[in-house]
Amino acid sequence: MGIRPALRLLARAARYRWKLNAPEITRMLSVLPREGAAIDIGAHKGAYTFWMARRVGRRGRVIAVEPQQRVAAALERSLTAWGMRQVHVVNAAASDRSGQGTINIPRDSTHGASMNPLDADRSVDVTPVRLVTINELAAERALARLDFVKIDAEGHEIEIVEGGLEAIERLHPSLLIESEARAHEGDRSHLDRLRDLLEPLGYAGSFNDGRTWLPLDALDVDKHQNYGHGRYCNNIFFSPVHEARRSPRPRTPVSRAAEVVVIRPEARHSAPGPA
Repeated sequence: MGIRPALRLLARAARYRWKLNAPEITRMLSVLPREGAAIDIGAHKGAYTFWMARRVGRRGRVIAVEPQQRVAAALERSLTAWGMRQVHVVNAAASDRSGQGTINIPRDSTHGASMNPLDADRSVDVTPVRLVTINELAAERALARLDFVKIDAEGHEIEIVEGGLEAIERLHPSLLIESEARAHEGDRSHLDRLRDLLEPLGYAGSFNDGRTWLPLDALDVDKHQNYGHGRYCNNIFFSPVHEARRSPRPRTPVSRAAEVVVIRPEARHSAPGPA
């Protein structure tokens, strides 16, 4: 039985859902419909993939892209334990081109793997990896719809967006993109570049400061991306303009406490299935 992989995935997903990335996942779930389609780039151990899969259901589709081979294999086992057959795990790194490349994987952690150079004092393994683009993923899976894309790529997000512009313009998914000054030049040029790529396609950017969603132009990297000083705001939500106009109101403590969610494996399993 796959009880341990299932429980590890559940614990991680719950931690992100109600503690680490609560506003982001709440908003993701508000725009991702049943039987919808989503792509999780930088899926890692599946905190977002889990909620995507639960939201779209068996008749939906989720593509989870993870470049670290062992992490991708573990994620697939965990999803199988939950019976989440609607998820297709792709062991690859997303970029602006297809083919072959290398990724820098820290030796001391599965966190922080990046196509970009890491700190010189950090021991890394430079590992060959297959490269894919969002455009390629959408074409390979014959996606007629794409409702949501999450990108967490440790500083490689601009290239990933550039490799997905055709699919983004055609399918208009909502986008959640990690983008932070410490992975770039230290100023807000990374945010301006994303805005310049996506605004012409009809998108508006926003971020959550811990209280509410604010327009991207209000993000001050010295204040909002100063690690260890207040809420660290590195997740940017890009919405098609029609969705941005109905941006969700901040949830109150009362509404959060009143939320009831039943967590269980797929209905036809009395317990998580084999890993």
